[in-house]
Amino acid sequence: MTLPKSAIVVLDTLAEDGPLTTREISDKSDLAMRTVNFALRKLRKCDLCKGYPDLMDTRLNYYVVNPEKMRLYQIDLDRWRTMGRVYLKIA
Repeated sequence: MTLPKSAIVVLDTLAEDGPLTTREISDKSDLAMRTVNFALRKLRKCDLCKGYPDLMDTRLNYYVVNPEKMRLYQIDLDRWRTMGRVYLKIA
């Protein structure tokens, strides 16, 4: 599976700022909600992030990075931040 740039931006935002809702990810990364949802779908499909419900408001989900998969795929976000047009291939 190939991850688009938006998924890498969302992954970077989650890695830096911890558990966030889709609205918070959208605000921090300056991406549209639709783009954030698409990126989260791609990341969850690769098991690079996990979602869990907010117990106070079950309409919301919080998303967090899966550090085991990040290590397994050897994803170095510092290197990806410096590149312009990037696609990450996940086998």
